[in-house]
Amino acid sequence: MKKLLLTTALFAIAAPTMAHNIWLENANQPGEYVVKFGHEATETYPEHKLTKTVAVLEDAQQEPLKATFKGGEAYLMPATNTSLVLLSFDNGIWCKKQNGKWVEQTKRQTPDATSCVAARKGGKAVLKQDANLFKAQGQTYELVPQAKPEVGKPLEILALVNGKPAAGIPVGLGEDLPSVKTNDKGIAHYTPTAGMNKVWAEFGESAKGSLDYDEVSVEYMLTFEAK
Repeated sequence: MKKLLLTTALFAIAAPTMAHNIWLENANQPGEYVVKFGHEATETYPEHKLTKTVAVLEDAQQEPLKATFKGGEAYLMPATNTSLVLLSFDNGIWCKKQNGKWVEQTKRQTPDATSCVAARKGGKAVLKQDANLFKAQGQTYELVPQAKPEVGKPLEILALVNGKPAAGIPVGLGEDLPSVKTNDKGIAHYTPTAGMNKVWAEFGESAKGSLDYDEVSVEYMLTFEAK
């Protein structure tokens, strides 16, 4: 596993690369969900950037989940025995030019770049709070609740990178909002509120040897209901 680099430079990168997330919301049709992308406001996105949608079923089996694109967003119709939905999104490579402008190009395409970042997004939507909630699902970067969420009760959340606990990962409400870093065991505490909770985390690592970018940034969103 590459050593994680949680540097000031990495977390200071501008909104086009860093400050966007993906998550599920209920759509208009019963049982249907829409994959949202954005920061303070949502945005449409090209179909190819949503790279994976997976359903984790009640029996812990995983199966691909078909996405239907309408109006620049992906719509999903998970089976009724779906516990979790896993999301992966590749927002491309973004380079900051000397004039401060960000462009979606590789380092080799941007000779005057001061920094280039591969911006990736991950997500896990909890549809049913069963035993799958507490198990790692094989995502490269992942958040795993250690108990069922209860309103007002601090919840331990485990951050994993390649299945191993990751220390120093900021976990909270969002990049611009309060967060805490995971401890040496990869655990951070989050206090659920009533209704839908969106727990954000940011992972980052260097990309030594890459000719196209300097760093990888992964923003992750775990969503669940709390009562």
